Amino acid sequence: MPGYIYYTILSVFGIALAIFVIFKSKERMKLLLFFFFAAVLADCGEVLVLVLLNSYKYKPGLFTDPFCEDVFGHILPNSTLWPATAVLVASYSFRYWWIFVITFVYVLLDVLFVRLGIYEHYWWRTWMTGIAIFAYCILMRFWYKRLEDIRFVIFRFITFSFVLLAFTFLPFVPLLLTGKQFYVTGIFDNIYKDSVVFAFFYHLLITPICTVIICNSTRWYLKLTSLPIFIIGDWIFYLVGILRFSNGWSIYYYLMVEAISIILYIVLEKNYRFKPTLKYSP
Repeated sequence: MPGYIYYTILSVFGIALAIFVIFKSKERMKLLLFFFFAAVLADCGEVLVLVLLNSYKYKPGLFTDPFCEDVFGHILPNSTLWPATAVLVASYSFRYWWIFVITFVYVLLDVLFVRLGIYEHYWWRTWMTGIAIFAYCILMRFWYKRLEDIRFVIFRFITFSFVLLAFTFLPFVPLLLTGKQFYVTGIFDNIYKDSVVFAFFYHLLITPICTVIICNSTRWYLKLTSLPIFIIGDWIFYLVGILRFSNGWSIYYYLMVEAISIILYIVLEKNYRFKPTLKYSP
């Protein structure tokens, strides 16, 4: 069976688990927002460990370019299974015993994928996966409990910023993998790696600014004033040749994607406001 099937199965399971947990909860909008935050947090770890430190390699067998293989292999589980695990642990406030069980399952998956030849370690080791998922679960449980606490407003701001990052950065990934859009800076020889690193850190830089605008504006049209920041930035990159398009895609189509992403984020923020509703968390 092709490697990408295994990654797709993990992704489908993660989505199903997240849907189940979120719809069973009374805090649906809070958990939905937390899901996107947890996905981006996992992506941050992958950008550091996979992209910059070359720790392991994914082999889904879908692309000829090795970095595209890594992006596809990472984006499926990290944007679905990892955040689904986060909302599960956070929603039910799992004790250490259950977190150990989850860690054991992830370690088994690590070993299985290596044995199947669809995942390869370089300097990374399986026990590191165990430490990573265990620490991730503990952090997610701790973080979720404090989202409503005004003493931890910085947690809430980081959460909303990361969710905006998810809405603006993640749509770029399928456009990149299908060869429609690239950021070319020349920092890396591989155009896909060049695009991912630049796009990630660029969006990471501007999303906190836009989060302040959106979350502190009382009218929807004031919230939309954050959109020109993305438009102007991408238009400048397009004019100087950093942002490039192919296969029938264009700057106008991408700006439409960004506009839709911002609107969806505004809708989510409207249903779960930035300002805490509780004085202290239990």
